[in-house]
Amino acid sequence: MDLQNSSFFHPKMVKPMIRIPESIYRRMVEHAQKEKPLECCGLLGGKDQTAQEIFETQNVARSPILFSMDPKEELMVLEEMENQFMEIIAIYHSHPHTIPFPSEADVKKAFSFDVPLIIISLKERDDSIVKAFRIRKEAIYLEDVEVI
Repeated sequence: MDLQNSSFFHPKMVKPMIRIPESIYRRMVEHAQKEKPLECCGLLGGKDQTAQEIFETQNVARSPILFSMDPKEELMVLEEMENQFMEIIAIYHSHPHTIPFPSEADVKKAFSFDVPLIIISLKERDDSIVKAFRIRKEAIYLEDVEVI
């Protein structure tokens, strides 16, 4: 039985997934490692939940526990995405010294409930851990990341 096409299927039952090409995934992790001990930040642009381009931005907070994108730089990135007919797939940032779970500051800062937040943890010395979340008013939801 094909549940996706049956009357039993409900879109909310499907767990969302972000697909990231390996080259973009590596660049995201390298960006985090390069900025350590400070948090890095950026955006992933693409279509259909699949990243096509990474946009590294400057963390104007220059902090090991917070990130803040320069509003002018963010606007330029969003305009470039629009010119390339892309949408925001995710916002990413790093946690140089903590686990990959949204901090209280991350939750307060979530500007869109429809854009996943990717966190790159560098807490483990030999291995980075990358997780994605959707932050909603009622809860924080883990979202799958597939490296393609």
